[in-house]
Amino acid sequence: YRRRVHGTTAVHNVRELCQSYFNGEVSGKTAAAAGAASFITAKPPSEEKEEPEDFLDDPADLEGSQGPVEVIPTTFKEVVMNTSADVLLLLYAPWCGHCKSMHKDYEMVALHLHKYFQTVTVAKFDHSAHPAPEDAYKPEGYPTIMLAKSTDKANPVTYRGPRETDYMLHWMFEEAPTLKRLVDAHDQQKARKNRNMALAIGTFIAYFAMRLLVVPALMKRWRTGGTDQKKKAQ
Repeated sequence: YRRRVHGTTAVHNVRELCQSYFNGEVSGKTAAAAGAASFITAKPPSEEKEEPEDFLDDPADLEGSQGPVEVIPTTFKEVVMNTSADVLLLLYAPWCGHCKSMHKDYEMVALHLHKYFQTVTVAKFDHSAHPAPEDAYKPEGYPTIMLAKSTDKANPVTYRGPRETDYMLHWMFEEAPTLKRLVDAHDQQKARKNRNMALAIGTFIAYFAMRLLVVPALMKRWRTGGTDQKKKAQ
């Protein structure tokens, strides 16, 4: 299963931050808590390529990961209202055609996020069978996708983008607080590396400029000065 990037959304390989973390390039409680195993970031439209790039893992790489957690009224508070996790919640009805058509994409979102992040839960709730215990979690229609942020469970954010894997993953990294902190840590580390690289290049250029320009000039001046002193002595 491969989903390509569309429109103004562009993403990098989800394994990038994983490699950075295990190389010791990303640190901090946020990265450790999240598992720090993946990273998705948006590119400005000006940097987009004409040919979209694949970025999702193959199904074989997701073996052992967990799909969406089925929530019922008795587990709603435990799962959705858990303040230690950002929870992506699908409110659906089994008979809804749109819900059926997005099933595979939502499944892939769950497999990716559950594999790489311990602070994110992807869940689903059959709202046609029983209403949500919390008033804030009322669907506008089926399907409705909401994000219950770890920092604000009383005010869930409704997802209004395309119901496709890459779009939903990209939106999660823009909206979910635990993922945003991880992205910020990665960006700061990358900025520091770029600054250090620029400093090293500048030092290298300055050193060779001195060797190629300054030192020969000083040597010529020294020789000229020595010749003038000999002429005066004569």
